[in-house]
Amino acid sequence: MGYLTPILIRNDALNTIQEHSEKFVEGIINKMYEGGELPLGNHCNPVEVFQTQHMDIPRVFIVNSNTMFEVNSNLKNKEFAKDFYLQSIKIAKQIIKDCERELK
Repeated sequence: MGYLTPILIRNDALNTIQEHSEKFVEGIINKMYEGGELPLGNHCNPVEVFQTQHMDIPRVFIVNSNTMFEVNSNLKNKEFAKDFYLQSIKIAKQIIKDCERELK
């Protein structure tokens, strides 16, 4: 116990996930230690599974523009998607700022 696996589900594939529910569960189990996209049926990436980590390790994720990424130094396609990452981080900072203001 004590390990968490973040998962992004793209809702347009819910019917496919339901049709292939056993492969969905098996796929999550198979992907949870290395992370990655999980193809199902005719969808190439309806689910993205992020690597399992212990619950004591703080993690930050940003969900934006049909994707989710963990904010860390291991960003995928860093040079290609640099502007996207920077814009997403800017949006996240504003959300955090608004949340802090709401909590005070």
